[in-house]
Amino acid sequence: MNTAPISIRLPEEANMILDTLANELHITKTQLIKEAILERIEDYLDSKTIDKAICKRKKTYSMAEIKARHGLED
Repeated sequence: MNTAPISIRLPEEANMILDTLANELHITKTQLIKEAILERIEDYLDSKTIDKAICKRKKTYSMAEIKARHGLED
């Protein structure tokens, strides 16, 4: 995977917290920031996918309805 460098400025307090957390997790600050950003992007994309599905307004079924429909036990 190709990567590109970026630069951010954080308030000193946030930077200190980031140092502490990275040390506790035994990872680098870069790794911690990268994982946090990628997780946030994934959450955003998941949210958009859910919003699109809801907008389609197709009938949804609960697990109980599915089990009853197919004769499955709880």
